[in-house]
Amino acid sequence: MTEILPVEGLAPPVAGYVLKRLEPDRQEEAAALVRRVMAEFGRTGTGCSCNDPEMEALASAYQQADRFFLALLGPAGNLVGTAGVAPLEGAPLEQRVCELRKMYFTPEVRGLGLGRWLLEQCLAGARRLGYRRVYLETCEGMHAAIRLYQRNGFRRLDGPMGSTGHSGACNLYFAIDL
Repeated sequence: MTEILPVEGLAPPVAGYVLKRLEPDRQEEAAALVRRVMAEFGRTGTGCSCNDPEMEALASAYQQADRFFLALLGPAGNLVGTAGVAPLEGAPLEQRVCELRKMYFTPEVRGLGLGRWLLEQCLAGARRLGYRRVYLETCEGMHAAIRLYQRNGFRRLDGPMGSTGHSGACNLYFAIDL
């Protein structure tokens, strides 16, 4: 796996962490992390992102966008977080909207600043791909994530955009213009 250079001027918040692009040999591990975190928050039913069809083939689902990242710790590369961006399904192409997807961290690293670091990497990737807006969906109860998004410029929307397939499971919607 190739190490990702951090966004210029944004070093890892804690020594020893690296970002890498998802490759096929780590996709099962990434899917397991997403499912574990979703279960922790009681989000495992119909419409939850942990049940998306792409979960069985994350590497190929994000290959075209080439923007699904793993946050890893140490020489062994222990997986502690995931996030990616991909085109927002159902959004008109001329609007150039992508979706922030599957941003989750293991409990032991939450609060260290890795979320902001990974979010900045995803936003930079979206800019490089020519997107003008990043959309995300989340759920009540994910308080730290909501604060992270709002502190970093995401604005709450009145309703969903596109057709993510998460209606009923997600009830909060945010976007940021790039």
